[in-house]
Amino acid sequence: MSTIFIGWSGNKSLADKVAKLINQSKAHSAIVGGGAPKDMYVGAQVIGQINKCNSAILLVENKAEDGQISSNLMFEWGYIMAKMSPNSICTVLINKSHRDLPSDLLGTWVSEVRFDRENGDEEEFARQIYERYLRDIDDESKICYFDDINDWKRLFANLKENTDLPEDDVCRQILTGCLAAYYYQDNRQFRKMLDGVSGSLAVNETVAFAKAYVDVFLESENMTKALPHTVFFEGIEVFESTLVRKSKLPEKISILLDILCLDVYGLSCALYLKNTDIDEETRGYCAEQARDRLGKMIESLDGIPEDYDPNPCLVQLLKSYANNDLAHLYKDSFGDKEKFLSYLAVSVDERKNLHRSFVAAYAGNSLLATKFEQEYVVALSEQCNYMEDSFYKTMCKKSIKAKYAEWERELVYTSSLTDRIKRHIDNF
Repeated sequence: MSTIFIGWSGNKSLADKVAKLINQSKAHSAIVGGGAPKDMYVGAQVIGQINKCNSAILLVENKAEDGQISSNLMFEWGYIMAKMSPNSICTVLINKSHRDLPSDLLGTWVSEVRFDRENGDEEEFARQIYERYLRDIDDESKICYFDDINDWKRLFANLKENTDLPEDDVCRQILTGCLAAYYYQDNRQFRKMLDGVSGSLAVNETVAFAKAYVDVFLESENMTKALPHTVFFEGIEVFESTLVRKSKLPEKISILLDILCLDVYGLSCALYLKNTDIDEETRGYCAEQARDRLGKMIESLDGIPEDYDPNPCLVQLLKSYANNDLAHLYKDSFGDKEKFLSYLAVSVDERKNLHRSFVAAYAGNSLLATKFEQEYVVALSEQCNYMEDSFYKTMCKKSIKAKYAEWERELVYTSSLTDRIKRHIDNF
């Protein structure tokens, strides 16, 4: 059940009526902003109210006494935009145009509506606003998980500063934080921050998983080294518990948790195989476990609901992970070149699609766009060494070398990813 914050400007009567409809539905609950302050600072109370909510309805209307939008509402609006996904904010301009808004708000999505204050039925108008909210903010199905990954600073601040976030939001942001922290090279800070996050059974189980997930990358130095024995066995215990967890999460968050768990479980087994002091029986067992978990992850991704994420980036990212890990498992542990190349080809395609989708959806995030492009070029450069079509192979080589030269000049982007591209180029 979502909790909706209702901000208002000289129209509290309307806000109360909308809140009444929401609370009567029993599908959601509502908090009307303001009220008698319990703190000497009014803003502290409003911030506390907003922090308890995961979506908002803003009723933007000029106050009768001075014909202006309430400054309190403008404060709330700015704070909500910093804390919530744009998909979770329903802004209604009443008898106003978006052109009347301050320039900093001109890029926000709003609905313009007309209401006759003298002759209109306010209860009917409240019903229309609630129906508009239901249409525009279809709760879980409208949540774009990749928005969290794109806006890492907001996500990190939410988890670090707010203890009053709804349980589902905390669990979702912890899971997307696992992905974001890796790409923003913030795993260590994220791992430290998780020590301060606790709550319900669902939150605590998700935190335990996230810690084990991050430890895999920290202790293997981002998959470049073997996973130490202790970290491996402690992690496997957590991953097994996660797959049979006791808490109940919304279906879409539960799907993401299961998929990430299968991925890191398989990856942990593959990384453990890098140790040279394990016996053949253990080596064979870990290889089979890795293949089983990664195979189940791909099955889960293939069966994922079409409306899982309104932005395709998340599914493309997860598919690129699974197919890449499985490709190298078949190459390194099973010596199966055919399956290696088959899974690698899928990974290359998914990484290419991910980069295109991300640039289209988040044009302003050049840092993450470049990282996704580098991952695509890494996979393509590896695939290039096995291509049989000489013309296509030559074209790919030229493209890869040009990209590598570009990134080599831009030192800010030089990383382990470009080092891997260089190693593949040396094999051309």
